[in-house]
Amino acid sequence: MIVNYIEPRPFLTDYIRFNKILDDDLPEGITIPVKVYSPRPEYCLQFYVRCRSTIVYPDSGVTIATKTAALIGQHTIINHRQVNRGFIPIETYFI
Repeated sequence: MIVNYIEPRPFLTDYIRFNKILDDDLPEGITIPVKVYSPRPEYCLQFYVRCRSTIVYPDSGVTIATKTAALIGQHTIINHRQVNRGFIPIETYFI
């Protein structure tokens, strides 16, 4: 997976910590594992290019299929995310 961090414009540094673009460059035939996200104190805006993800909250059994964009608040419980091949999120992390 390729991760690119992009610094915000100087006039936005009071509000944005960084921007991030992920690109899964995994070859065909490799199974993409489920990623476990633990609670963390951050807020971000995510845009999904070419693909979406599925988020499962194991304690409650709730499953959410993401749309093309999401405003992500502070995680307070563990969740599991499964993405499809070609997953490219563009993320902005706020202060």
